Amino acid sequence: MNLNSRRVVAGGLAYSSYKFIKEYVDNTGTEPSGLYFNKALSFLNTNLKRDGIELGLPHCWYRWGDQVVRYYMPRELKWTHEEDAYTKVEWNGNLPEYPNASIKARIDSIVKQVTETYCRAGKIQDLVDRIYDEAPFEFQRKYKQVRDFFHVASTTRTMDEKGKREVILSTVKNALESIPDDEIFKTVRDFAPTFLDLMNYCITSSEIGLGALNEISEEFWFWACYYLRLHPKAHENIGSDTVMFWNERLTEENAKFLDNFRDHVLEFSKFIPSIATDKNLRIYLDEAIEEDRQFRAMLSEFEKAVSDLGDFLGRNKKRYKFGEIN
Repeated sequence: MNLNSRRVVAGGLAYSSYKFIKEYVDNTGTEPSGLYFNKALSFLNTNLKRDGIELGLPHCWYRWGDQVVRYYMPRELKWTHEEDAYTKVEWNGNLPEYPNASIKARIDSIVKQVTETYCRAGKIQDLVDRIYDEAPFEFQRKYKQVRDFFHVASTTRTMDEKGKREVILSTVKNALESIPDDEIFKTVRDFAPTFLDLMNYCITSSEIGLGALNEISEEFWFWACYYLRLHPKAHENIGSDTVMFWNERLTEENAKFLDNFRDHVLEFSKFIPSIATDKNLRIYLDEAIEEDRQFRAMLSEFEKAVSDLGDFLGRNKKRYKFGEIN
């Protein structure tokens, strides 16, 4: 880790966290969301680095932007989950130690800039976009274009359905071509043609809506991001034990992703018969069919066992008085 480096500003991380929360509360009357807090600290961290100032921020690139790794952050931070997809961040402690005067003034200046520009309603996406300009890989920026266009496609009426689908497919292809030629991304890179095959079939089927296309696109990206955060360029000030834990999770996340992918292949094959003859997708279809067969067989056995138990109780309920002690 780099937290003990001489370049790291003493007290800078705690003070910056506190200052962002205080300024946000002063301006809006409520605590910032986790999304805002993550992106605000990322903005600060990047700009301080340009000044030769090391904040020591423990963070990683994951899904739709840069985020702090909470268990390395000051313990005075409180993360409150009010809804499944929404988190608020509070400072639950005393005023932290200030860094030296010149660095404090620089932090205060950047915090003020971020707060005044992005704390207003509807401005958070602009901050996300600004942070994404600093993403370490072109793959991230290009896949964000995929997500952005799905949003446009769901709201615009100036483009017909066929045109939307053509742009989506082109944007996905462009993003997949930019997967880094790096060993960490090999699994994602090797699977990309199979994912693109499914997207291609679905794009050309009127039976598959844009919502379903967006779902499989997001699932692919979320899975790819388990590999992304492992890359040395995609995390900083993180202990090797944490990176090891992330790496150990890959087996579980691979299984979850492939389970969902097989389910999609099986479901979409009902509307797109040609999936059954595709060399990349047929194996997943066969696996899904076999899993479905095994589940139905297990369910049938369970139902038979329940039926047999009912028969047994029906035959014997007159012989025993349940609940009485003789």
